[in-house]
Amino acid sequence: MGFIYAKFTPGQELKIHYHKRQENGDEIFIFPYEGEILLKTIEGNKINEEPYTIEPENPRSIAFKDKEPHGLKNTGDKDLIFLALYAPTFIPGEVKHYNLHNL
Repeated sequence: MGFIYAKFTPGQELKIHYHKRQENGDEIFIFPYEGEILLKTIEGNKINEEPYTIEPENPRSIAFKDKEPHGLKNTGDKDLIFLALYAPTFIPGEVKHYNLHNL
């Protein structure tokens, strides 16, 4: 397992992507502090955008399976701090940018 500490400034975006691994795996974003995000996922040929408000008394985590496209944007006015946990550990080159034809 591995992890990445992330800090996104207001407006910063993680483009929709997926992880192509030799082993199936999981990725979990853990948001322990306050913030506003727009979570982007794919369903069929449609991009879904779901807003979330994170509050200190109500932290949030969001999990993704291997090859499941996802992205997010900090829509708040403060830095967004979160952890991304990977199991198995992250391997450089596994991230693939998403388009409807490359899964």
